[in-house]
Amino acid sequence: MLSRRFTLAALPLLAAALVAAAPAAAQQSGDAADERSITVAGDGSLFADNDIAIFRLGVTTRRRTASAALRANSATMRRITSAIRRQGGVLSGDLRTDVVSLDRATVRNKTHYVARNGVAVTIRELGRAGAIVDAGVRAGATNVYGPEFGLANASAVYRDALALAFADARAKAARLAQEAGLTLGPVLRIRESGADDFDEQSGSGGELREGAALTGRPPISPGRTRVFAGVTVTFATS
Repeated sequence: MLSRRFTLAALPLLAAALVAAAPAAAQQSGDAADERSITVAGDGSLFADNDIAIFRLGVTTRRRTASAALRANSATMRRITSAIRRQGGVLSGDLRTDVVSLDRATVRNKTHYVARNGVAVTIRELGRAGAIVDAGVRAGATNVYGPEFGLANASAVYRDALALAFADARAKAARLAQEAGLTLGPVLRIRESGADDFDEQSGSGGELREGAALTGRPPISPGRTRVFAGVTVTFATS
């Protein structure tokens, strides 16, 4: 009777021991699997021609009163945006207000007001970029910033770079397996490690300060953008 009681009492302890041993066994199994694998990093990059450009055009107006400064500034900006739209090559959603400001300034005990207004223009027909900037300046723009070049379909280019990165990882793993006398197996894990890394390969443009004259259409050289991607891949081996 005593022996049976002892056996029943020991059952909970035995179950607890088995439960505690299960994770350790699983860990050992996972470690064994990791020992039969190769983990490598792959890199991929490619160049793509820039096909969009962003320019910022603004106007600065000074008057004795705030209302006069804002009124004159707004009238000039309306002429600028109308001139840009007349050039074509700019979609309705690609012209947006970038800044509106009104400040009071005192110079030599005289107070005046400075109104500023600016728009950002996304140009998708790069062959018209110079004409659009020239039209804006002729309409009254006193400040020009840009261009900022980019890719209209950057995601598609990045996916191509990812494919190159994976191919690089597979080639590295195959060579390592060969040197180690192993056979490369299927992919166990993939981790993306270099998302959305872009390196513009062209100039960033310049600024036309107030009072400067822009003669003719400025030449625009879009250049290219280099797109990077990276992956870390674990392959099974045997």
